[in-house]
Amino acid sequence: MTGSRWMKAGFAFLLAFGLMLLAGYDDLMAANKQEEAKKLTDTLKKTKDAKVKAETIDELGKLGQVQYKYAEEAIPLIFDAVKDKDAKVRAAAAVALGKIGPDDTEKTVTALTELLKEDKEESVKMAAVQGLGALGTKAKDAAKDLRDTRKGLTDTKGKFAKSIDAALKSIAPRNKDK
Repeated sequence: MTGSRWMKAGFAFLLAFGLMLLAGYDDLMAANKQEEAKKLTDTLKKTKDAKVKAETIDELGKLGQVQYKYAEEAIPLIFDAVKDKDAKVRAAAAVALGKIGPDDTEKTVTALTELLKEDKEESVKMAAVQGLGALGTKAKDAAKDLRDTRKGLTDTKGKFAKSIDAALKSIAPRNKDK
């Protein structure tokens, strides 16, 4: 074999080897994310520390956004966190539920709408808006409550109003005025 043939054979081998590594890498990353989600769920079950809860819920939300099954086991715990006494935990839960988009859309939209209407903390209300916006068209039943909240604002150009506008565009992109 001449030098160029050896070189071509070597490149072909390296290409095939690289593709095999990439295929295995995806499986390895998926296993790592599943393991990470399990550890986070265990932490959420055990911790009483509000800061740790909020950070854990945030991470679970990110994992669940990548793939639902990563956060599936933690979803009941995240729904419980919506009622937590700490505002940061409630806010993290609201955003995470929106990112994950649990199968029970009605329960999710109801929980986030209740936070929007009833929570005293603006940060939690903002998080509920973000969660509803992340759900997109699945949250269409919340559009009226979002519009009503928007109408009741004194600062119609502030961050909260803009967040509601963005959520409404996500929920009802073509019929935002209905």
